[in-house]
Amino acid sequence: MFAGRALLAVFFAGATAFGQPSIAQNGVTNLASRIPGGRIGRGALFRISGVRLAESGKTDVRLNKEGRVIPVQVVKASDRSIDAWMPENVPTGAASLTVTVNGKQSRAFALEVEGSEPGLFSQNGDGWGPAVAVNLSKGRSANFSSRPARGGDVVALMATGVTGAVTAVVGNRAVTGEVRATNEVGKQEVTLTIPSDSLEGCWVPVYLQTGSGRASNVVTLVIESKPAPCVSGLLPEGAGRIGVVALSRTQVKRLAKRPRPGDEGATVDDARASFVEVKKDAPLTPLRALPPAGSCAAYDTSFQANSGLAASITSVMNPEGRGLDAGSPLRIARGDQERTISEGAETPGRYRARLGRTNVPNVKNAQPLFLDPGDYVLKAPGGKDVGSFQAHFRMPEPLQWTNRDQLDSVDRGRGITVKWSGAPDLVLIVARNVDQVATVIGMVLCTEKGMAGQFTIPAALLSHVPASSEVPSESYDELAVAGVSLASPIQTRGLNAGWVMSISLFEQFVRYR
Repeated sequence: MFAGRALLAVFFAGATAFGQPSIAQNGVTNLASRIPGGRIGRGALFRISGVRLAESGKTDVRLNKEGRVIPVQVVKASDRSIDAWMPENVPTGAASLTVTVNGKQSRAFALEVEGSEPGLFSQNGDGWGPAVAVNLSKGRSANFSSRPARGGDVVALMATGVTGAVTAVVGNRAVTGEVRATNEVGKQEVTLTIPSDSLEGCWVPVYLQTGSGRASNVVTLVIESKPAPCVSGLLPEGAGRIGVVALSRTQVKRLAKRPRPGDEGATVDDARASFVEVKKDAPLTPLRALPPAGSCAAYDTSFQANSGLAASITSVMNPEGRGLDAGSPLRIARGDQERTISEGAETPGRYRARLGRTNVPNVKNAQPLFLDPGDYVLKAPGGKDVGSFQAHFRMPEPLQWTNRDQLDSVDRGRGITVKWSGAPDLVLIVARNVDQVATVIGMVLCTEKGMAGQFTIPAALLSHVPASSEVPSESYDELAVAGVSLASPIQTRGLNAGWVMSISLFEQFVRYR
Protein backbone atom coordinates (compact mmCIF):
# COMPACT_ATOMS: atom_id res chain seq x y z
CA MET A 1 0.00 0.00 0.00
CA PHE A 2 2.67 2.52 1.01
CA ALA A 3 4.85 1.64 -1.98
CA GLY A 4 1.87 2.18 -4.27
CA ARG A 5 1.25 5.65 -2.85
CA ALA A 6 4.92 6.53 -3.30
CA LEU A 7 4.83 5.44 -6.93
CA LEU A 8 1.70 7.50 -7.55
CA ALA A 9 3.38 10.51 -5.96
CA VAL A 10 6.34 10.12 -8.31
CA PHE A 11 4.00 9.80 -11.29
CA PHE A 12 1.94 12.88 -10.49
CA ALA A 13 5.05 14.92 -9.66
CA GLY A 14 6.28 14.25 -13.19
CA ALA A 15 2.83 14.73 -14.70
CA THR A 16 2.40 18.24 -13.28
CA ALA A 17 4.67 19.59 -15.98
CA PHE A 18 4.06 17.52 -19.12
CA GLY A 19 7.20 16.84 -21.08
CA GLN A 20 9.63 17.83 -18.37
CA PRO A 21 12.34 15.40 -17.25
CA SER A 22 11.52 13.85 -13.89
CA ILE A 23 13.87 12.27 -11.33
CA ALA A 24 12.37 9.27 -9.51
CA GLN A 25 12.09 8.95 -5.76
CA ASN A 26 15.45 7.55 -4.56
CA GLY A 27 16.54 8.25 -8.12
CA VAL A 28 20.13 9.35 -7.40
CA THR A 29 22.55 6.65 -6.26
CA ASN A 30 26.23 5.80 -6.42
CA LEU A 31 26.63 3.90 -9.70
CA ALA A 32 28.43 1.00 -8.01
CA SER A 33 26.77 0.67 -4.60
CA ARG A 34 23.21 1.52 -5.74
CA ILE A 35 22.43 2.53 -2.14
CA PRO A 36 19.40 4.86 -1.96
CA GLY A 37 19.56 7.96 0.19
CA GLY A 38 21.19 10.55 -2.07
CA ARG A 39 24.72 10.48 -0.59
CA ILE A 40 27.26 10.93 -3.40
CA GLY A 41 31.03 11.22 -2.88
CA ARG A 42 33.35 13.65 -4.60
CA GLY A 43 34.72 12.16 -7.81
CA ALA A 44 32.11 9.37 -7.80
CA LEU A 45 30.16 8.02 -10.70
CA PHE A 46 26.45 8.12 -9.96
CA ARG A 47 23.19 7.22 -11.64
CA ILE A 48 20.09 9.37 -12.06
CA SER A 49 16.92 7.36 -12.69
CA GLY A 50 13.62 8.74 -13.91
CA VAL A 51 11.75 9.51 -17.12
CA ARG A 52 12.32 11.80 -20.09
CA LEU A 53 15.99 12.19 -19.12
CA ALA A 54 17.31 12.25 -22.68
CA GLU A 55 15.92 13.04 -26.10
CA SER A 56 17.48 13.92 -29.44
CA GLY A 57 18.81 17.17 -28.02
CA LYS A 58 21.20 18.04 -25.22
CA THR A 59 21.00 16.73 -21.64
CA ASP A 60 22.52 18.91 -18.89
CA VAL A 61 22.99 17.99 -15.26
CA ARG A 62 23.68 20.77 -12.77
CA LEU A 63 24.35 20.92 -9.05
CA ASN A 64 23.16 23.87 -6.99
CA LYS A 65 25.30 24.39 -3.91
CA GLU A 66 24.56 27.46 -1.77
CA GLY A 67 23.50 29.46 -4.81
CA ARG A 68 26.46 28.33 -6.90
CA VAL A 69 25.59 26.36 -10.06
CA ILE A 70 28.12 23.63 -10.86
CA PRO A 71 28.02 21.69 -14.18
CA VAL A 72 28.15 17.91 -13.80
CA GLN A 73 29.72 15.73 -16.49
CA VAL A 74 27.29 13.37 -18.21
CA VAL A 75 28.96 10.05 -19.09
CA LYS A 76 25.96 8.32 -20.63
CA ALA A 77 22.30 9.26 -21.01
CA SER A 78 19.09 7.49 -21.99
CA ASP A 79 15.40 8.19 -21.52
CA ARG A 80 15.31 6.33 -18.16
CA SER A 81 18.77 6.91 -16.71
CA ILE A 82 21.84 9.13 -16.73
CA ASP A 83 25.31 8.10 -15.59
CA ALA A 84 27.24 11.15 -14.40
CA TRP A 85 30.44 12.08 -12.61
CA MET A 86 30.52 14.27 -9.49
CA PRO A 87 33.28 16.92 -9.73
CA GLU A 88 36.17 16.28 -7.36
CA ASN A 89 36.31 19.89 -6.13
CA VAL A 90 32.62 20.41 -5.32
CA PRO A 91 32.03 21.59 -1.71
CA THR A 92 30.64 18.94 0.63
CA GLY A 93 27.24 19.21 2.29
CA ALA A 94 23.62 19.59 1.25
CA ALA A 95 22.97 20.39 -2.41
CA SER A 96 20.31 19.93 -5.07
CA LEU A 97 20.52 18.48 -8.56
CA THR A 98 18.49 19.18 -11.71
CA VAL A 99 18.34 17.65 -15.18
CA THR A 100 17.62 19.85 -18.19
CA VAL A 101 16.63 18.32 -21.54
CA ASN A 102 16.10 20.58 -24.54
CA GLY A 103 15.60 23.54 -22.23
CA LYS A 104 13.07 21.79 -19.97
CA GLN A 105 14.24 21.42 -16.37
CA SER A 106 13.30 18.79 -13.81
CA ARG A 107 12.35 19.51 -10.25
CA ALA A 108 15.34 19.72 -7.91
CA PHE A 109 16.49 16.53 -6.21
CA ALA A 110 18.03 16.99 -2.73
CA LEU A 111 21.28 15.13 -2.06
CA GLU A 112 24.34 15.21 0.18
CA VAL A 113 27.84 15.56 -1.23
CA GLU A 114 30.33 13.56 0.83
CA GLY A 115 34.11 13.78 0.94
CA SER A 116 34.34 10.01 0.47
CA GLU A 117 31.38 7.72 -0.14
CA PRO A 118 32.81 4.59 -1.76
CA GLY A 119 30.95 2.10 -3.88
CA LEU A 120 32.18 -1.31 -5.03
CA PHE A 121 31.04 -2.58 -8.43
CA SER A 122 29.21 -5.91 -8.52
CA GLN A 123 28.73 -8.21 -11.48
CA ASN A 124 24.93 -7.92 -11.34
CA GLY A 125 25.05 -4.11 -11.29
CA ASP A 126 22.82 -3.98 -8.19
CA GLY A 127 25.57 -3.39 -5.63
CA TRP A 128 25.68 -6.87 -4.06
CA GLY A 129 26.85 -10.38 -4.92
CA PRO A 130 30.06 -11.26 -6.79
CA ALA A 131 32.44 -8.32 -7.13
CA VAL A 132 34.00 -6.97 -10.28
CA ALA A 133 37.47 -8.04 -9.19
CA VAL A 134 40.73 -9.47 -10.55
CA ASN A 135 43.47 -11.49 -8.89
CA LEU A 136 46.69 -9.53 -9.47
CA SER A 137 48.79 -12.44 -8.19
CA LYS A 138 47.62 -14.49 -11.19
CA GLY A 139 48.04 -12.11 -14.10
CA ARG A 140 44.82 -10.12 -13.61
CA SER A 141 42.56 -13.17 -13.86
CA ALA A 142 38.93 -12.51 -12.97
CA ASN A 143 37.79 -13.82 -9.59
CA PHE A 144 35.49 -16.83 -10.14
CA SER A 145 34.85 -20.18 -8.45
CA SER A 146 37.20 -21.82 -10.96
CA ARG A 147 39.86 -19.16 -10.26
CA PRO A 148 39.58 -18.36 -6.55
CA ALA A 149 41.85 -16.10 -4.55
CA ARG A 150 43.92 -17.57 -1.73
CA GLY A 151 45.39 -16.20 1.47
CA GLY A 152 48.29 -13.89 0.58
CA ASP A 153 47.00 -13.08 -2.93
CA VAL A 154 46.64 -9.45 -4.01
CA VAL A 155 43.19 -8.64 -5.39
CA ALA A 156 41.90 -5.49 -7.09
CA LEU A 157 38.24 -4.47 -6.78
CA MET A 158 36.63 -1.93 -9.09
CA ALA A 159 35.25 1.05 -7.16
CA THR A 160 34.16 4.66 -7.39
CA GLY A 161 33.95 7.56 -4.94
CA VAL A 162 36.94 6.58 -2.79
CA THR A 163 39.23 9.34 -1.51
CA GLY A 164 42.03 9.16 1.04
CA ALA A 165 43.01 6.11 3.08
CA VAL A 166 40.58 3.23 3.14
CA THR A 167 40.15 0.09 5.24
CA ALA A 168 38.75 -3.02 3.60
CA VAL A 169 37.03 -5.76 5.59
CA VAL A 170 37.44 -9.20 4.01
CA GLY A 171 35.14 -11.70 5.71
CA ASN A 172 35.74 -10.56 9.26
CA ARG A 173 39.35 -9.32 8.90
CA ALA A 174 40.33 -5.67 8.34
CA VAL A 175 43.15 -4.90 5.89
CA THR A 176 44.54 -1.70 4.36
CA GLY A 177 43.40 -0.93 0.83
CA GLU A 178 45.34 1.09 -1.72
CA VAL A 179 43.44 3.24 -4.20
CA ARG A 180 44.50 4.16 -7.72
CA ALA A 181 42.72 5.81 -10.62
CA THR A 182 42.03 3.94 -13.85
CA ASN A 183 41.84 5.29 -17.38
CA GLU A 184 38.03 5.41 -17.14
CA VAL A 185 36.54 8.57 -15.68
CA GLY A 186 35.40 8.08 -12.08
CA LYS A 187 36.52 4.45 -11.83
CA GLN A 188 39.19 3.30 -9.37
CA GLU A 189 40.88 0.11 -8.31
CA VAL A 190 41.19 -0.76 -4.64
CA THR A 191 43.97 -3.30 -4.14
CA LEU A 192 44.24 -5.40 -1.00
CA THR A 193 45.98 -8.52 0.24
CA ILE A 194 43.78 -11.44 1.24
CA PRO A 195 44.54 -12.29 4.91
CA SER A 196 46.29 -15.60 5.40
CA ASP A 197 43.56 -16.66 7.86
CA SER A 198 40.66 -15.41 5.75
CA LEU A 199 37.28 -17.08 5.82
CA GLU A 200 36.77 -19.22 2.74
CA GLY A 201 33.89 -19.82 0.37
CA CYS A 202 32.23 -18.54 -2.80
CA TRP A 203 30.51 -15.64 -1.06
CA VAL A 204 33.14 -14.09 1.24
CA PRO A 205 31.87 -10.55 1.91
CA VAL A 206 34.07 -7.50 1.29
CA TYR A 207 33.31 -3.87 2.10
CA LEU A 208 35.16 -0.59 2.56
CA GLN A 209 35.22 1.75 5.55
CA THR A 210 36.26 5.38 5.56
CA GLY A 211 36.55 8.04 8.24
CA SER A 212 32.75 8.40 8.46
CA GLY A 213 32.53 4.99 10.13
CA ARG A 214 29.96 3.78 7.61
CA ALA A 215 30.43 0.68 5.51
CA SER A 216 30.18 0.75 1.75
CA ASN A 217 27.96 -1.70 -0.06
CA VAL A 218 29.00 -5.32 0.43
CA VAL A 219 30.18 -7.47 -2.49
CA THR A 220 31.70 -10.96 -2.45
CA LEU A 221 34.93 -12.69 -3.45
CA VAL A 222 35.63 -16.36 -4.06
CA ILE A 223 38.38 -17.32 -1.61
CA GLU A 224 39.42 -20.98 -1.48
CA SER A 225 42.63 -22.84 -0.73
CA LYS A 226 41.79 -24.87 -3.83
CA PRO A 227 38.96 -24.67 -6.41
CA ALA A 228 35.74 -26.21 -5.11
CA PRO A 229 32.03 -26.22 -6.02
CA CYS A 230 30.02 -23.35 -4.59
CA VAL A 231 27.84 -24.44 -1.69
CA SER A 232 25.69 -21.92 0.18
CA GLY A 233 25.17 -24.13 3.22
CA LEU A 234 21.37 -24.16 2.91
CA LEU A 235 20.11 -24.72 -0.62
CA PRO A 236 21.37 -27.17 -3.24
CA GLU A 237 23.56 -25.33 -5.75
CA GLY A 238 23.69 -25.32 -9.50
CA ALA A 239 21.26 -26.40 -12.17
CA GLY A 240 19.09 -29.47 -11.93
CA ARG A 241 16.04 -30.85 -10.19
CA ILE A 242 16.02 -30.18 -6.47
CA GLY A 243 13.66 -30.49 -3.54
CA VAL A 244 13.69 -28.53 -0.30
CA VAL A 245 11.30 -28.96 2.61
CA ALA A 246 11.56 -26.28 5.32
CA LEU A 247 9.81 -26.97 8.65
CA SER A 248 9.83 -23.92 10.90
CA ARG A 249 8.66 -22.81 14.31
CA THR A 250 8.45 -19.01 14.41
CA GLN A 251 8.06 -16.96 17.58
CA VAL A 252 7.16 -13.30 17.05
CA LYS A 253 7.48 -10.55 19.65
CA ARG A 254 6.12 -7.13 18.75
CA LEU A 255 6.62 -3.70 20.22
CA ALA A 256 3.59 -1.58 20.96
CA LYS A 257 2.78 1.47 23.06
CA ARG A 258 -0.52 -0.25 23.89
CA PRO A 259 0.11 -4.01 23.98
CA ARG A 260 -2.50 -6.28 22.45
CA PRO A 261 -2.94 -10.07 22.50
CA GLY A 262 -0.06 -11.60 20.60
CA ASP A 263 2.42 -8.80 21.29
CA GLU A 264 3.90 -10.95 24.04
CA GLY A 265 4.81 -13.64 21.56
CA ALA A 266 2.75 -15.57 19.01
CA THR A 267 4.13 -18.96 17.90
CA VAL A 268 3.46 -20.58 14.52
CA ASP A 269 4.52 -23.95 13.07
CA ASP A 270 4.83 -23.82 9.30
CA ALA A 271 5.83 -26.12 6.43
CA ARG A 272 7.03 -25.05 2.98
CA ALA A 273 8.25 -27.37 0.25
CA SER A 274 9.50 -26.79 -3.28
CA PHE A 275 10.29 -29.34 -5.97
CA VAL A 276 11.71 -27.35 -8.86
CA GLU A 277 14.02 -27.46 -11.84
CA VAL A 278 16.63 -24.74 -11.49
CA LYS A 279 18.27 -23.26 -14.58
CA LYS A 280 21.98 -22.54 -14.85
CA ASP A 281 21.33 -18.81 -15.09
CA ALA A 282 18.93 -18.69 -12.11
CA PRO A 283 19.39 -15.35 -10.33
CA LEU A 284 21.07 -15.17 -6.95
CA THR A 285 19.10 -14.29 -3.85
CA PRO A 286 20.56 -13.25 -0.47
CA LEU A 287 19.86 -16.71 0.96
CA ARG A 288 21.50 -18.43 -2.01
CA ALA A 289 24.64 -16.34 -1.55
CA LEU A 290 25.07 -16.77 2.20
CA PRO A 291 28.31 -15.41 3.64
CA PRO A 292 30.48 -18.00 5.42
CA ALA A 293 29.94 -18.52 9.13
CA GLY A 294 31.33 -15.62 11.14
CA SER A 295 30.59 -12.86 8.61
CA CYS A 296 27.84 -10.57 7.27
CA ALA A 297 26.48 -9.19 4.01
CA ALA A 298 24.32 -6.09 3.59
CA TYR A 299 21.61 -5.18 1.11
CA ASP A 300 19.92 -1.88 0.25
CA THR A 301 17.11 -1.04 -2.11
CA SER A 302 14.18 1.26 -2.65
CA PHE A 303 10.90 0.13 -1.09
CA GLN A 304 9.15 0.67 -4.44
CA ALA A 305 11.33 -2.04 -6.01
CA ASN A 306 9.18 -4.84 -4.49
CA SER A 307 12.41 -6.56 -3.52
CA GLY A 308 12.85 -9.92 -1.82
CA LEU A 309 14.51 -7.98 0.99
CA ALA A 310 11.02 -7.30 2.30
CA ALA A 311 10.34 -11.02 2.74
CA SER A 312 10.88 -13.19 5.80
CA ILE A 313 13.57 -15.85 6.14
CA THR A 314 11.17 -18.77 5.71
CA SER A 315 9.32 -17.33 2.71
CA VAL A 316 12.52 -17.05 0.65
CA MET A 317 14.14 -20.25 1.91
CA ASN A 318 12.97 -22.31 -1.03
CA PRO A 319 14.55 -21.99 -4.48
CA GLU A 320 13.07 -20.50 -7.63
CA GLY A 321 12.50 -22.62 -10.71
CA ARG A 322 9.95 -24.55 -12.78
CA GLY A 323 7.68 -26.57 -10.54
CA LEU A 324 7.89 -30.37 -10.58
CA ASP A 325 4.98 -32.75 -9.97
CA ALA A 326 5.69 -34.72 -6.77
CA GLY A 327 2.08 -35.65 -6.08
CA SER A 328 -0.22 -34.13 -3.47
CA PRO A 329 -0.59 -33.87 -0.59
CA LEU A 330 2.63 -34.42 1.32
CA ARG A 331 2.10 -35.90 4.78
CA ILE A 332 4.16 -35.39 7.91
CA ALA A 333 3.64 -37.69 10.89
CA ARG A 334 4.85 -37.80 14.50
CA GLY A 335 3.69 -40.97 16.21
CA ASP A 336 -0.06 -41.23 15.61
CA GLN A 337 -0.45 -37.52 14.76
CA GLU A 338 -0.38 -36.36 11.15
CA ARG A 339 -0.63 -33.13 9.18
CA THR A 340 -1.03 -32.65 5.42
CA ILE A 341 0.95 -30.20 3.27
CA SER A 342 -1.01 -29.27 0.15
CA GLU A 343 0.20 -28.09 -3.23
CA GLY A 344 -0.83 -24.62 -4.33
CA ALA A 345 -3.44 -24.69 -7.09
CA GLU A 346 -1.63 -21.96 -9.03
CA THR A 347 1.92 -22.91 -7.97
CA PRO A 348 2.67 -26.48 -9.07
CA GLY A 349 5.60 -28.04 -7.28
CA ARG A 350 5.18 -25.73 -4.27
CA TYR A 351 3.50 -26.76 -1.05
CA ARG A 352 2.60 -24.95 2.13
CA ALA A 353 0.70 -25.67 5.34
CA ARG A 354 0.16 -24.03 8.70
CA LEU A 355 0.82 -26.96 11.03
CA GLY A 356 -0.20 -25.29 14.29
CA ARG A 357 -0.23 -21.98 16.15
CA THR A 358 -0.84 -20.44 19.52
CA ASN A 359 -1.44 -16.97 20.93
CA VAL A 360 -2.18 -15.52 17.48
CA PRO A 361 -4.56 -12.52 17.63
CA ASN A 362 -8.04 -12.95 16.11
CA VAL A 363 -7.59 -16.67 15.44
CA LYS A 364 -9.93 -19.13 17.13
CA ASN A 365 -9.90 -22.94 17.16
CA ALA A 366 -6.37 -23.11 15.74
CA GLN A 367 -4.61 -26.47 15.60
CA PRO A 368 -2.10 -26.88 18.45
CA LEU A 369 1.62 -26.62 17.80
CA PHE A 370 3.03 -29.68 16.06
CA LEU A 371 6.78 -29.38 15.49
CA ASP A 372 8.06 -30.38 18.92
CA PRO A 373 11.45 -32.13 19.21
CA GLY A 374 11.18 -35.79 18.24
CA ASP A 375 11.10 -38.31 15.40
CA TYR A 376 9.07 -37.65 12.24
CA VAL A 377 8.44 -39.13 8.82
CA LEU A 378 7.66 -37.11 5.69
CA LYS A 379 5.78 -38.97 2.94
CA ALA A 380 5.28 -37.93 -0.68
CA PRO A 381 2.96 -39.91 -2.98
CA GLY A 382 5.08 -39.16 -6.06
CA GLY A 383 4.04 -37.71 -9.40
CA LYS A 384 5.09 -37.63 -13.02
CA ASP A 385 8.32 -35.71 -12.27
CA VAL A 386 9.34 -36.86 -8.77
CA GLY A 387 9.04 -40.35 -7.34
CA SER A 388 7.41 -41.29 -4.06
CA PHE A 389 9.58 -41.17 -0.96
CA GLN A 390 9.66 -41.37 2.81
CA ALA A 391 12.16 -39.22 4.72
CA HIS A 392 12.74 -40.13 8.36
CA PHE A 393 14.24 -37.34 10.45
CA ARG A 394 14.41 -35.89 13.94
CA MET A 395 13.38 -32.36 14.86
CA PRO A 396 16.18 -31.17 17.21
CA GLU A 397 15.84 -29.12 20.35
CA PRO A 398 15.18 -25.59 19.11
CA LEU A 399 17.63 -22.74 19.39
CA GLN A 400 16.89 -20.36 22.28
CA TRP A 401 17.67 -16.65 21.92
CA THR A 402 18.94 -16.00 25.42
CA ASN A 403 19.36 -12.19 25.42
CA ARG A 404 16.23 -11.46 23.41
CA ASP A 405 14.56 -9.43 26.16
CA GLN A 406 17.58 -7.12 26.41
CA LEU A 407 17.38 -6.08 22.75
CA ASP A 408 14.15 -4.09 22.51
CA SER A 409 16.28 -1.07 21.59
CA VAL A 410 19.43 -1.15 19.44
CA ASP A 411 22.12 1.52 19.26
CA ARG A 412 23.35 1.17 15.67
CA GLY A 413 26.59 2.95 16.56
CA ARG A 414 27.55 0.20 19.01
CA GLY A 415 26.69 -2.92 17.05
CA ILE A 416 24.45 -5.79 18.18
CA THR A 417 25.55 -8.87 20.11
CA VAL A 418 23.10 -11.77 19.84
CA LYS A 419 23.45 -14.71 22.23
CA TRP A 420 21.81 -18.13 22.02
CA SER A 421 21.84 -21.66 23.40
CA GLY A 422 21.57 -24.82 21.37
CA ALA A 423 23.75 -26.05 18.51
CA PRO A 424 22.00 -25.96 15.12
CA ASP A 425 24.12 -26.39 12.00
CA LEU A 426 23.94 -22.68 11.22
CA VAL A 427 22.56 -19.52 12.81
CA LEU A 428 21.21 -16.71 10.63
CA ILE A 429 20.83 -13.20 12.05
CA VAL A 430 18.91 -10.50 10.18
CA ALA A 431 18.68 -6.81 11.10
CA ARG A 432 16.22 -5.06 8.80
CA ASN A 433 14.18 -1.87 8.64
CA VAL A 434 12.28 0.34 6.22
CA ASP A 435 12.52 4.12 6.25
CA GLN A 436 8.89 4.77 5.33
CA VAL A 437 9.50 8.45 4.63
CA ALA A 438 12.52 7.96 2.35
CA THR A 439 11.07 4.56 1.26
CA VAL A 440 14.42 2.81 1.68
CA ILE A 441 14.97 -0.81 2.78
CA GLY A 442 18.20 -1.81 4.51
CA MET A 443 19.14 -5.30 5.68
CA VAL A 444 22.19 -6.95 7.22
CA LEU A 445 22.38 -10.76 7.00
CA CYS A 446 24.95 -12.61 9.13
CA THR A 447 25.77 -16.26 9.70
CA GLU A 448 27.56 -18.10 12.48
CA LYS A 449 28.13 -21.68 13.54
CA GLY A 450 25.57 -22.87 16.03
CA MET A 451 28.20 -23.96 18.55
CA ALA A 452 29.61 -20.41 18.75
CA GLY A 453 26.81 -19.28 21.07
CA GLN A 454 26.95 -15.59 20.10
CA PHE A 455 27.71 -13.14 17.29
CA THR A 456 28.19 -9.37 17.05
CA ILE A 457 27.00 -7.41 14.01
CA PRO A 458 29.62 -4.64 13.47
CA ALA A 459 28.40 -1.08 13.95
CA ALA A 460 29.72 -0.08 10.51
CA LEU A 461 27.33 -2.50 8.83
CA LEU A 462 24.34 -1.32 10.88
CA SER A 463 24.61 2.01 9.04
CA HIS A 464 22.74 0.14 6.28
CA VAL A 465 19.71 -0.30 8.58
CA PRO A 466 17.54 2.87 8.75
CA ALA A 467 16.80 4.34 12.16
CA SER A 468 13.29 3.76 13.52
CA SER A 469 10.78 6.57 13.21
CA GLU A 470 7.36 7.23 14.65
CA VAL A 471 5.25 6.61 11.55
CA PRO A 472 1.59 5.67 12.15
CA SER A 473 1.57 2.59 9.93
CA GLU A 474 3.00 -0.91 9.78
CA SER A 475 6.26 -1.50 11.67
CA TYR A 476 9.25 -3.01 9.86
CA ASP A 477 11.88 -2.61 12.61
CA GLU A 478 12.95 -6.25 12.72
CA LEU A 479 15.72 -8.26 14.33
CA ALA A 480 15.48 -11.97 13.57
CA VAL A 481 17.51 -14.99 14.68
CA ALA A 482 17.13 -18.42 13.09
CA GLY A 483 18.73 -21.74 13.89
CA VAL A 484 18.84 -24.00 10.80
CA SER A 485 19.63 -27.72 10.81
CA LEU A 486 19.66 -30.11 7.87
CA ALA A 487 17.43 -32.90 9.17
CA SER A 488 17.47 -35.50 6.38
CA PRO A 489 18.38 -35.93 2.70
CA ILE A 490 15.66 -36.70 0.15
CA GLN A 491 16.59 -39.37 -2.36
CA THR A 492 14.14 -40.40 -5.03
CA ARG A 493 13.51 -40.62 -8.76
CA GLY A 494 13.65 -37.29 -10.56
CA LEU A 495 15.72 -35.31 -8.03
CA ASN A 496 19.42 -34.48 -8.30
CA ALA A 497 19.48 -33.29 -4.69
CA GLY A 498 17.09 -32.55 -1.86
CA TRP A 499 16.65 -32.43 1.87
CA VAL A 500 14.46 -31.62 4.83
CA MET A 501 15.60 -28.75 7.04
CA SER A 502 14.34 -27.57 10.42
CA ILE A 503 14.25 -23.91 11.41
CA SER A 504 13.81 -22.25 14.81
CA LEU A 505 13.00 -18.64 14.00
CA PHE A 506 12.61 -15.69 16.37
CA GLU A 507 11.31 -12.41 14.93
CA GLN A 508 11.53 -9.43 17.24
CA PHE A 509 10.42 -5.88 16.52
CA VAL A 510 12.96 -3.43 17.93
CA ARG A 511 13.75 0.29 17.84
CA TYR A 512 16.88 1.17 15.91
CA ARG A 513 18.55 4.31 17.23
